[in-house]
This record gives sequence, C-alpha cells and structure tokens, in this order.
Amino acid sequence: MQIARSALVLRPIEQVYKIIEHAEDYPEFLPLCTRVEILERRADFVNAHLSFGYAGLAAKVYTEVNKTPPTGLDVRIGTWPFERFRGIWTLAPMSGEACRVEFAVDWHFGDPIWDKVLGVAAGWIADRMVEAFLVRARDQT
Repeated sequence: MQIARSALVLRPIEQVYKIIEHAEDYPEFLPLCTRVEILERRADFVNAHLSFGYAGLAAKVYTEVNKTPPTGLDVRIGTWPFERFRGIWTLAPMSGEACRVEFAVDWHFGDPIWDKVLGVAAGWIADRMVEAFLVRARDQT
C-alpha cells in the first residue's frame, strides 16, 4: 500500500527536521506510538525500536533511518508485522520561516490480521501522523 501527504509548515526547515528526526519524543505527540528506544544515533543514521498500538493490537518494530539533514529521512522497517516498509520524509525550504514537508510511505504487512485492520484505517492513520507533526511544529517556539 502506498500513501503520500504534503504540507506547508510555517517554521524553519531545521526546526521541522529536528522534530521528525527526534524519535524519542514521539510518544508525547504521535498517535499510536507508545514507546521509543534509540539504539544508535549518528549524523547520517539512527536506528531505534518503536512500539505502537492500535485497536487492541501492539507491535514493536526495529527502524533504520538514513538521514540527509535538514532535507530528508529515509525510514525502513524490516520486522513484524511489516513484510516491507519504507517511509521517505522530504523537506524543502520555502523561505527562512517556512518549508514544504512531504511524507511518502510504501508498505505491506506480512500478517493478515494487521493487513485487514490497518489497511482500512491507513489513510486516517497517515493523516493523523502528519497532523501530529504539524501541530508539534506549530507549538514549538
């Protein structure tokens, strides 16, 4: 399944990039995210365990993120319940105080229960996630 969302954010690109990259803050504002454990962080790479829950289902996934600050993050998950997951964040400066943010994700669940439950709600979940990042950016001063 593939979904893409974009938005204009009235914050500097560096600020928005930091919010997206700083996964340890996700449980504070990101729907469905319950816990994050950073395993390794470098200037160009981060990997972590992220825990999610939805409709009585729970999963802990291992993420690998290649970073190109401040314009992009390439997120891959290769653990259950995903058979395949790739998310790409692309940021482009619009002015000193604004940027365009695009999020594209392509995934397939290896578990038919997750596929049925989240396949129906995928668009809603993507919208809530992007909105959560926008609200977080707006509230950061």
